[in-house]
Amino acid sequence: MFPKADSASLRSQKVAKALVEVGAGGPRAFARAAGHELEIVPMQDPSTIHAGRALSLRVLFRAQPLANAYLRAGIAPPDSAPKAARPDTIVTTAGDGVAHLQIVSGGLWNVRRLHAAPADAAAGSWDVLFATLVFRARGGHGEAQ
Repeated sequence: MFPKADSASLRSQKVAKALVEVGAGGPRAFARAAGHELEIVPMQDPSTIHAGRALSLRVLFRAQPLANAYLRAGIAPPDSAPKAARPDTIVTTAGDGVAHLQIVSGGLWNVRRLHAAPADAAAGSWDVLFATLVFRARGGHGEAQ
């Protein structure tokens, strides 16, 4: 991945996006990009997603769709469950930067992507970017249907 050279310069950036609702009845802004270098943008309102459905997610890198990008997604176990590790779900974006994540259970979800690319500024410099999207899906684990 990185060039075979004596040295390389790395810049890293971690960005987390949590979708929350304040009040009711106002316009929803879930699909609006925030302008981060690497970003995961839901294509539909995650608060309306129920277990058994899929959530479409677009991955943007420098404001452009990122094709063939792997996303790792996991769900937090309910407080009453043992804290055993659950395997992550891995989905891949298509040419338009969109991946479809099957929501297997309600609860708190974490979707993340690590991406490394040559920096625009200087030869031998790399940007290492982390993007995370956190949302709550409905259904299962005592969640409202």
